[in-house]
Amino acid sequence: MYKALKNSFPRKALEPAMLESVDKEVFSRCCEYVYSGDYSVPSPTSDPSVKDDSRPKYREKQCKEKEEKEEEEEEEEEEAKRWNPSCLAWNLFYPEALSLNYDILLGHLDHPQRSESEKEIVDDPCTSYAGVLLGHAEVHRFAVRTGWLSLNALSSFRLLRLLENFTPSEKRTGDIVQLLRFVFEDSKDVGGLHNLENMLRDYVVWNVDLMMRNVDFREFLERNPSVEKTVFRWMWHTV
Repeated sequence: MYKALKNSFPRKALEPAMLESVDKEVFSRCCEYVYSGDYSVPSPTSDPSVKDDSRPKYREKQCKEKEEKEEEEEEEEEEAKRWNPSCLAWNLFYPEALSLNYDILLGHLDHPQRSESEKEIVDDPCTSYAGVLLGHAEVHRFAVRTGWLSLNALSSFRLLRLLENFTPSEKRTGDIVQLLRFVFEDSKDVGGLHNLENMLRDYVVWNVDLMMRNVDFREFLERNPSVEKTVFRWMWHTV
């Protein structure tokens, strides 16, 4: 088995120091990729702010009431919305740019891309995608650290498609903040995460009106002034 792994993994991925530092869950996803050409990530989870109750009807009512309230708030947000990302000179989340980047990433894959889970987003305020987003980012970081080009491309592809289909709202920006912390704070000593950093920068710029309403995001910018400077500089690259 070790011989098979040795022939399938980049040499750096099996170095003792690397194996000691990588999370077991992340490494198991990489093994899954070696054998199947794809990897799994955690499933979306229920929002912990919704009380766990053994009565399904009661829980369903809670979620429905919360969803109706958030829909009303989102309608108010939409009316007050001022930021128009279509004025940007360029952004990764323009449909044309997404299509171009998907083609580039798919060209680096060793296997045909099969997963469609990133297109099946649960648009439910009771559902958190933080674990899903972080799962892809963790795999991507390992791929960068080990020089694993095909896994780098696959994790970039799946994360980009997830962000494309992730319905933004003020209540769901917390998931994005957790991803930002992982990339810009927890992984700041890794290096080489430029593509992921640029992806998130463009996502934040595209949805900056919603992101700025999140207290944790504003605190994140205060801790990372270089990110703040980059985001607002790109906001003014308009046509």
